[in-house]
Amino acid sequence: MSFEALGLRSIQILKNSTIVLLMKLCLLMINKYRITRIDGEEDKLTSQSFDSYDEAYDLLEEIYGDICCSDADYEDRPYYQIIKMS
Repeated sequence: MSFEALGLRSIQILKNSTIVLLMKLCLLMINKYRITRIDGEEDKLTSQSFDSYDEAYDLLEEIYGDICCSDADYEDRPYYQIIKMS
């Protein structure tokens, strides 16, 4: 096999590997959820992704579940929402 043929084969292998990697990445993002802040800021909660809505909800519940609506000072706490990644 010539050097040129080896080079073309290497390029094809690299191209196929890239396609496989992109497909795996897409599969990982299917049905993933994120917690986002309403104000658009980023923090330790917004940097995570979750396999289910329930996992994201459980984390927010763990952190903020003990706060009663009448006790909360909403000006000091960010608002969060759970979104499905697309």
